[in-house]
Amino acid sequence: LPAGKTTLALGDQIGVFPVQSVSENEILLGEDDKHLNFLISVLRHENGVALSTWVRTHNGFGKAYLLTIMPFHKIIVRDAAKRISRDT
Repeated sequence: LPAGKTTLALGDQIGVFPVQSVSENEILLGEDDKHLNFLISVLRHENGVALSTWVRTHNGFGKAYLLTIMPFHKIIVRDAAKRISRDT
């Protein structure tokens, strides 16, 4: 949660990601842009938490951007998952 907050609401931010939806078991973060849209799902279930990412590109720039960041994204997500599993 953002510093000083005890609940999340539409329009809040977690890091650089705007909150799009909040329900009892899922938080959706993401943004729509003219080049691409993305959503990050943080879904709580009885055995833990599942993180999922969806990206939809709209044009060549969006595809080029996605191809450029994907190798770094994979490293960052893998390292974050290791930290989370180590801390729980």
